Amino acid sequence: MHSDENSRSTVWALTASVPDLSTSTLPDAVEVTVSDDGRGAAAGRGKGGTGIEGMRERATIFGGTLSAGPKRGGGYVVRARLPLTPRNGRAEG
Repeated sequence: MHSDENSRSTVWALTASVPDLSTSTLPDAVEVTVSDDGRGAAAGRGKGGTGIEGMRERATIFGGTLSAGPKRGGGYVVRARLPLTPRNGRAEG
């Protein structure tokens, strides 16, 4: 799965020695959490893109949310929650 590979690559780019990726299916949404024990966002300076803000905008388009920030005890965590039914009430596909 590409998102799995991309998420893991991003975590490793943040100098993490212990990356973690989890997904949860809730009654009305899916939640994806990527965390690490690295130095956080300041360490991940890549080319192009809009980073966290771009991911947040994309989540919002579909009626979801995205949070990102330092993790208690060190590291960084990004959590996206996306509704199973798109904002417009119609299933895509």
